[in-house]
Amino acid sequence: MVENYSNYLFICIFWILHSSFSLLDYLLVITNKVFTKLRLKLVGDRFLDLQQVKNLNKLPKHIAFIVLEDPLSYSDLASLVIWCIAAEINVISLFDMHGKLKRNQEVLLTEVNKKYSELSIGNGKPFNFNWRPHIESTNSRNEQTVIVNRNGIMYPDTNGNGNIVVNGNGKNGSGAQDINSVTISLLAPEDGKFDMVLAARAIGLKVQDRKVVLNEINEDLVGSTLRSNKNLPDPCLLVRLGRIASNADFLPWQIRLTEIHSIPSHHQIRSSQLLDVLQKFGTSQQRFGK
Repeated sequence: MVENYSNYLFICIFWILHSSFSLLDYLLVITNKVFTKLRLKLVGDRFLDLQQVKNLNKLPKHIAFIVLEDPLSYSDLASLVIWCIAAEINVISLFDMHGKLKRNQEVLLTEVNKKYSELSIGNGKPFNFNWRPHIESTNSRNEQTVIVNRNGIMYPDTNGNGNIVVNGNGKNGSGAQDINSVTISLLAPEDGKFDMVLAARAIGLKVQDRKVVLNEINEDLVGSTLRSNKNLPDPCLLVRLGRIASNADFLPWQIRLTEIHSIPSHHQIRSSQLLDVLQKFGTSQQRFGK
């Protein structure tokens, strides 16, 4: 009887503690949202401080974002993309757990166009998007590139009007050359572990057909067999957008040596939050497992 009372007492204590921490967590989230809204109204924080970016010791060649929240804010994700381009990070991967970015890629492209016009990055210099949606209908050898001119107008636009650039060569047949190239990669869970399964199967078939011997199987062979982010550098920096400490089936092979940071939410995200992550990355010393 006494033992039952003890169990009930422990359950009550646990319930009280759990409820208290849940309430505190909820209040912190609400407070952070209110503070963010006030800061955006009073300070703005829409533009990335490029002077501070120039003072960083290093920048990632490839930055990846995992969206761990629902619903997605395409406007805020577009801001992240534009800030990264302004910081001269030319490979950007965006990953969500439900493949919404792939299905609604035209929405994201439209928002990127809007943000480009609003923020006027790069002194109006044109650049092109190498758009990699990673869908079955996409042929990696014939990928469409979106040209953005100094007025923020895209070719082709979201309706398919304009010139199409093929193979990311920075030329559209009208003399446009030496355009800064920015690769935007859209990813979902099927591009991670399942891609590794396909790569392992392909290598196994090559071994079976005696095209590859076991001693030749190494990191380079596996990496070249993977389809996701093919011919792109592995992410130097991975940023988790959300309060969940998870990589959510993001490409496991490509982030073996990646530095990982988190931002509490991508909703109403501020440029200073991205800058804070870049500063942490700039001061880190990567030992690559040594």
